[in-house]
Amino acid sequence: MIVFPCVHYFMENLSFSHLENFENVLNWYQRMTNNEQIREAAIKCGMFPKTIPTSSYLKPSITIPTINQDSLYKRDPSHSKMRIKYKNPTETLQLLEKFKIYPEYSEICCTQLDWNNLPKELHPATGDLPAKRLERKCQQIESIVTAALKIAVEGQTIVEFCAGGGHVGLLLAYFLPKCKIILIENKESSMQRAFLRAKALNLKNIVFYQCNLDYFKRSFDMGISLHACGVATDLVIQQCLQQQASFVCCPCCYGGIQDTHLLQYPLSNTFRTTGLSYKNYTLLAHCADRNEVNTPTAKQGELCMGLIDMDRVHLAQEYKYVVKLTTLHPKSCSP
Repeated sequence: MIVFPCVHYFMENLSFSHLENFENVLNWYQRMTNNEQIREAAIKCGMFPKTIPTSSYLKPSITIPTINQDSLYKRDPSHSKMRIKYKNPTETLQLLEKFKIYPEYSEICCTQLDWNNLPKELHPATGDLPAKRLERKCQQIESIVTAALKIAVEGQTIVEFCAGGGHVGLLLAYFLPKCKIILIENKESSMQRAFLRAKALNLKNIVFYQCNLDYFKRSFDMGISLHACGVATDLVIQQCLQQQASFVCCPCCYGGIQDTHLLQYPLSNTFRTTGLSYKNYTLLAHCADRNEVNTPTAKQGELCMGLIDMDRVHLAQEYKYVVKLTTLHPKSCSP
């Protein structure tokens, strides 16, 4: 809504050719003007959305600059610091062992969902997921949903952060009709898929926010995230701790962990008092991603992963939380 008047002004007052170079902007503008409420608001503000101009309307030619196509995502492997990525974490592991810090796993308790007797719109297959990933995705969702249902209380507000196509949030809205479910996702196409699935299911207890997770500011009772990458998992946990909300989180992309203006690592006082440096912590995080099955680094990668998660566990315990660390079930569905 904030950007729309700026783009509208651009469309009204600037003439340009090579329309195909602005395909994403124009498609977005068209979607905005097709929304009845936005169109009504625009007209009341003196803006009269027009049909996107044809190439004959466009006048002067412009020079399109050559753009560097490098990925902007920090978790992209091309951004990894190779000197850190391939160092041996033995010294760091020995330091944590000296302070008797080990991964402490609780018993896995997961219930399989009877997908055949659930509405088809709840199945991940309707969320534009590749067929080869469906079985593992169903298993991952079952682990998260089972854990959430065990601690959910009637009437709560539950937020799924980094919700994607709403695989988890839609199930929670279905199973918990007296709870309010909020889905947070910054990708428009994913949010639209989740919205259409919820509409088909006629769910009345679900709300959608398209924004970055740290922009979301309101009270809630439980936070959920499945494979929130790198720092995102810790931002979710931070939001929950600030709200004194319970949480169920499955991390991802440990190598993407790094200090931000909102978070500094290590997170817990337990880890900080060991003298573990930020550099060695990020080494531990990079090594946590070396967990491919049947590789020489798999066992060590699993240990590093567990230690990073124990830092999260200790942080929550310092906030007086009761915390359980488990793996997903079956373990083969995700490391």
